[in-house]
Amino acid sequence: MQDTITIQLHMTLYEYIRFTLYMLPRNKIIRKIFIYITCLSVINAGCKQLLPSATPLQHAQDYANFIYAPVLLALFFLVTSLLTAMYIFRYKPHFIQHITLRFTHWGMEKTGLDIMVKIPWRNFQKIEESKSFFILYAGMDNIQHVNAISKKRFTSLEKATAFKEMISYHILQ
Repeated sequence: MQDTITIQLHMTLYEYIRFTLYMLPRNKIIRKIFIYITCLSVINAGCKQLLPSATPLQHAQDYANFIYAPVLLALFFLVTSLLTAMYIFRYKPHFIQHITLRFTHWGMEKTGLDIMVKIPWRNFQKIEESKSFFILYAGMDNIQHVNAISKKRFTSLEKATAFKEMISYHILQ
């Protein structure tokens, strides 16, 4: 196992949007809002079914209204995420580009323009591997750090395997 692995992060807009959309349903607050609005829509449609004056056309409209709220909410979160990603890419590119991650026996050092974060291995909570990313979750000073590393940043399969072994050894012990 390697002692030190250094990764240069330079996310493209497409990669950042993919990561944002991957993380969107994993956000607890967004999930709770979506479930709450969906439940209210179901209760509203169910209560309207109990009204004696409802015609079949009104029942159909009630069912359509039950579907509109969750769909519109999902579209709102999707569009907001896309606009935020484009804003960050255009006006705050140092958040996602030209960042260096250095993994050592101690932990991770993240450096870049206006960024200097050191996270020891004991503060990492979990890792996820998606088709395109390694996602590292760490909690430090009541702040949740989520670091996405695109698999395209590894020049060979051996380097990706060495990285995977290193983080698995330190995080999953």
